[in-house]
Amino acid sequence: MCQDILAVYAPCAHSVDEGKQKCKKAKSLRGLLMKCKPANAIKLVIDWCPECKAGFEKVFNQIKVPPVTYGNFWDPRLMERYWAIKSQHRLFYAVDAEKIGPLAFVNRDRIQYLPISQEHPDVTAEQDTTWELYALQVQVRRLQPVSAWIEGYSYVPAERIGYQLHLCKLAIVETEKRAYNFGHVE
Repeated sequence: MCQDILAVYAPCAHSVDEGKQKCKKAKSLRGLLMKCKPANAIKLVIDWCPECKAGFEKVFNQIKVPPVTYGNFWDPRLMERYWAIKSQHRLFYAVDAEKIGPLAFVNRDRIQYLPISQEHPDVTAEQDTTWELYALQVQVRRLQPVSAWIEGYSYVPAERIGYQLHLCKLAIVETEKRAYNFGHVE
């Protein structure tokens, strides 16, 4: 079966189409005539998406004296502030960097993180679900992949939805680790 590979970025939950991976059947002469219908496959990426990097860079260049460690976008305080801003505005989906960037880069002060309340009308989440995890899980449910994996990590690819949602949790953990190591992967 052919697959449309979609990269979903853990810090921001944006998805980017990375093209089609053709199966053996589709590469054959008979397969060319039959037209294989591709299924989605998700690659969870522990990095900011290209759009967010460009948007943050734009905001970063407009600030006169930004905190020095924000330059590579893997400062733990920046990650905390980014996710806290999304929680304050109840944003459980991918958001353009230019909306959040000005608030996130202004300083290093802590912003209160508001947990998902069970009373929120648009969110049905488990008790320990965070906004950033929920945003990834929304992408998985929306894209309905036949397979999901975390790029560059040895976690087993998941085919069932329950395991795919668990991979989202692992992707958030790995994202936090990377932020707390200022972008260096152990």
